[in-house]
Amino acid sequence: MSKTLTLMTLAKNLGGLVHRPDGSVDDVVISGIAPVDKASGNEITFLINPEYMKFAPSTKAGAVIVGSVIPDCSRPQLVHENPYWAFATTFQMFAPIRAESGTIDSRAFVATDAKIGANTTIYAGAYISEGCVVGDNTVIFPGVFLGRHVTVGDACVIRANVVVEDGCSIGNRVLIHANTTIGADGFGFAPGANSIAKIPQVGIVRIQDDVEIGAGTTIDRAAMGETLISKGCKLDSSVHVAHNVKLGAHSMMCGGAFIGGSAKIGEWCVLAGSTSVSNHVELGDRVTIGALAGVTKSLKEPGEYMGFPAVPAGQWRREVAAVRRLQKLDERVRNLEEKLGK
Repeated sequence: MSKTLTLMTLAKNLGGLVHRPDGSVDDVVISGIAPVDKASGNEITFLINPEYMKFAPSTKAGAVIVGSVIPDCSRPQLVHENPYWAFATTFQMFAPIRAESGTIDSRAFVATDAKIGANTTIYAGAYISEGCVVGDNTVIFPGVFLGRHVTVGDACVIRANVVVEDGCSIGNRVLIHANTTIGADGFGFAPGANSIAKIPQVGIVRIQDDVEIGAGTTIDRAAMGETLISKGCKLDSSVHVAHNVKLGAHSMMCGGAFIGGSAKIGEWCVLAGSTSVSNHVELGDRVTIGALAGVTKSLKEPGEYMGFPAVPAGQWRREVAAVRRLQKLDERVRNLEEKLGK
């Protein structure tokens, strides 16, 4: 049976208000979500991007999620101070849920001493090593390898060909996308006169609850101790977290971001695409590093930083503007030199 929810109930759950341009008191039954130009009378949509405001007068949606009242939209509006979050949360409510068997395929390998929770699905080709513990309602897709004594919590989803090396720990409600590696050796080497000595990497990776990790990402195990991904963190595809990193709660890393060994990242931080953070650097809480920026020293104050080396965003913009003025300044100097020479 499909999920239904009234607009008033949805607004109450989200902490928003309902605005009805026609002044009616009739509630709207919502049974789905759709784009603004395709939504029908029992579907909710959202209008945040200015480029889509042209659809406000013509949308047939049952209701529209907005940040503020849109005067030329005749449909009921759910007004929320954070409309994008409200949209995402609503989308979760109506997104289809994939049905799983809750069984272990006979073509999967599960060590005899591994402990598998209730209603957990393990697909063909998965390999669960000795000493592993997997919680309830978890789904493990084909080609997943769990090394010795790995622990995985409840309601996790580990997609195809993910590798979780020995001893690593994964919390509850963690989603790991395909081809990601958790617990590879950290890059620890000591160059000598005639050889490069490997520093043994004997620590683990610990991932706390409600973390999502994108496809093709690598999180290295600690040399000693643990590499920590704290609760609620979201990592994009092709991200690299080096050994002994501490990533604070609810922080986000966009595609191609890199954190060097033993760096400490605060809570609610954002590393935009292709950013890099050097070894042993520390970021405070609510620090945002702009795309392509490189952090070479600790940044403790909250705010946005850009450039290489990363500096406060306002300073970076002024410096870039000044550099762009140099060409005109150079031309003026050359003209003055010509006049003085004559």
